[in-house]
Amino acid sequence: MSTKIYFDACIFVAYFHQKHPNHEEVKKCLRVLGDAVDFEFCASYWSVNEMIKVLCREYNYQRKDADKIAKSIFETDSIGSLSLKWIDVDSASEYTFREFFDHLTSQILESKKIHLTDAIHSVIMINNKIENILTTNSDDFRGIGNFVPIDPKAVNVLLKSSGK
Repeated sequence: MSTKIYFDACIFVAYFHQKHPNHEEVKKCLRVLGDAVDFEFCASYWSVNEMIKVLCREYNYQRKDADKIAKSIFETDSIGSLSLKWIDVDSASEYTFREFFDHLTSQILESKKIHLTDAIHSVIMINNKIENILTTNSDDFRGIGNFVPIDPKAVNVLLKSSGK
């Protein structure tokens, strides 16, 4: 059974924005992960939509340019050489919008430090039984549920601990 790793929006931002302080580190991490086996790389539409917002608001991308990056991710189902599995908010077909907001409220109340965007990621991960998140913002996910935040700098530690 493969280990699932969810991609935070910051991974997409750092990968595609060449002047991002973590750009080279993230590219190297994805190359290393591309050589590993028994990992399933997961992303949500929320991750990519958050990437669009960050590229436009924080890095002054034009919306059409950010949309073009998103379209390339969706068309190839990949980032770099890694194939992505797209996950929904919940795999249950009867999951309602109200249930989503109830879960979101619970996450926000349980961890007073969590940002709304990260709370949404956490609900998606919980609903899909994913504990590992690749993120450059590890502190945002520490102490929330059973999440294991993986910093791109520490990917070699992940590979050693999983016997890869």
